Order: sequence, then structure tokens, then C-alpha cells
Amino acid sequence: MAEGLTNQEMAGRLQLSPHTVNYHLRKLFRTFGVGSRIDLLNAAVRAGVLVAPDLRDPDPR
Repeated sequence: MAEGLTNQEMAGRLQLSPHTVNYHLRKLFRTFGVGSRIDLLNAAVRAGVLVAPDLRDPDPR
């Protein structure tokens, strides 16, 4: 999700059904008490679960 993938794209990469991806995202939204993907990413960064990329780096890979 942090890479801007759709739920369908995440499902393909993870070899899961889109329903499974939706299920887990809904659980994460409830766990973090957020209502949007952006808010979820921000909450994950604040919790230390996800590291925010350095936007000054032209090739973050």
C-alpha cells in the first residue's frame, strides 16, 4: 500500500485474493482507528511499523 498499489495489485503480488487484502486492510483501519489509506500510512509511521521514505532520494530502492 505504501507503494501506491491498489488492493487488486497487492493481492496479485502477495498471491492472495482481493477479498483477503480488503479484510486485512479493514482490520488495520480499525486497529489504528483511521478511515483512509493515507491516515493508515501516517499511523504506521508514527507507530514505528513503517519507515517513511526520504523524498529527497531520487531512487529509494
